[in-house]
Amino acid sequence: MQNAPCGIGNFAWESPKLEKVPLTDSAYDLGDNKFRPLRRMETRITRTRSQMLHDRELSKKFTKLSDEAGRIAALKRLNVLNTPPEVRFDKITRLVSRVLETPSAAISLIDENRQWFKSAHGIPVPEMPRELSFCTYTIHSTEPMVIPDARLDSRFRDHPGVIGGQVVSYAGVPLGTPDGYMVGSLCVFDIEKRDFAPAQIDLLGDFAEIAMEQLQLRQLTHRD
Repeated sequence: MQNAPCGIGNFAWESPKLEKVPLTDSAYDLGDNKFRPLRRMETRITRTRSQMLHDRELSKKFTKLSDEAGRIAALKRLNVLNTPPEVRFDKITRLVSRVLETPSAAISLIDENRQWFKSAHGIPVPEMPRELSFCTYTIHSTEPMVIPDARLDSRFRDHPGVIGGQVVSYAGVPLGTPDGYMVGSLCVFDIEKRDFAPAQIDLLGDFAEIAMEQLQLRQLTHRD
């Protein structure tokens, strides 16, 4: 996509500042307990992944689609809004774009007034008003939303990006928290009409689960 879908100007990301942390013997607990922190971390990661699988099943059973206040609270608990780009999320959108052969892919989070991109491949803006967001419709369901031709969809045919030819087709899968709130979506856009195959939507769903897992892992690590 060459231009911003909603006419918002280009935005230059600021690279996150990395600090070098000096390594000391005490950091590794040398001696008889050598590598104990690494084992503890491995155990914790294994437990976390098992818990997330359990949480995913609970999310499907206890979905809350009409509690907007609770949804916003769940989004804010992730503590991810307005944070710098991260490689783990950019890898997901880059892979999704390549596998589904679309020029654009994004991890989109919807707050009260905007759609904010944690990662946006092929989209030159970090956010857009919620009223111009395709994904704000996606989060009202637990199922994927697929729009083969937005020019024929009454919800989107007057969208500035559709009128300008930057967006013709869309597919998005909601990102659900363990407590059943749809906080955003993993989505793709194309400048041509697309009839996405069921297998492609299944793949998008798999990537959406990976994205949600990474958001949960990030929440745990930044909580510490």
